[in-house]
Amino acid sequence: TLNCSLKSDNGDATITSVGFYYCKSAEAFPKDPTTVSLLDDRTFSISITGLTAVTEYKVKAVATNAGGTSTTDEFTFTTAPTVATVKASPDARQAVLNGTFVGNDATTVGFMWGTSENSLSETLDGQKSNNNFSASITTVPNTKYYFKAYAQNGTQKAEGEVMSFITLPEITVTGGSYGSSSATIIAELPSDIGNAETLRIGYNLNGTSDIEVTTGDQNNRTHTIEVSNLKDGENTIKVFAQNSSGKAY
Repeated sequence: TLNCSLKSDNGDATITSVGFYYCKSAEAFPKDPTTVSLLDDRTFSISITGLTAVTEYKVKAVATNAGGTSTTDEFTFTTAPTVATVKASPDARQAVLNGTFVGNDATTVGFMWGTSENSLSETLDGQKSNNNFSASITTVPNTKYYFKAYAQNGTQKAEGEVMSFITLPEITVTGGSYGSSSATIIAELPSDIGNAETLRIGYNLNGTSDIEVTTGDQNNRTHTIEVSNLKDGENTIKVFAQNSSGKAY
């Protein structure tokens, strides 16, 4: 948005036309300005769309009355990058945040993130690879996080949309007993497990289909899982916890 104010000592002559010349700095100004209406007796502005990201533009304002036309000095500004937030890649204890920007370059890229959509209090720089960038954060299992990407060139900063993800759960076998055809497994969720979702908990026996047996959350962390139909000899039992982001064995 470009803004201009007429000088207070202009007298009482009627202003017949106001507007702006603008273009990329490497180009010549157009022959005619883009005209606008006065907002009041002295001020006028224009909102420009369709500009190229991370590009320098030059501008000058113009005003006309019966006595002639006057223009301001030329000034320049550089547009911000265009930036987009890209889907994250979460694990239980770590998540990779992703973003991309459009423009010749961005001097600084990064992310704002947190566990509240309306309060993204944490900020970290991203690592660029061409026009893509990413960064890793340390997370807590089964917790919902929000984040958005940003890119900055000088004083111009652009932000992407806010996206969210839920980290994978985590579960550990802490004990058990084994018989000839059955087993009792003790499994536990970590003490810092989040409450984003109620977890589905079960086991896999010898690479067959997963069997869900119970659910768990922050208040129900320790689980006794009964496994039957063991075969003679060695058996492989894997316990899992699952949320909408996936399974953790």
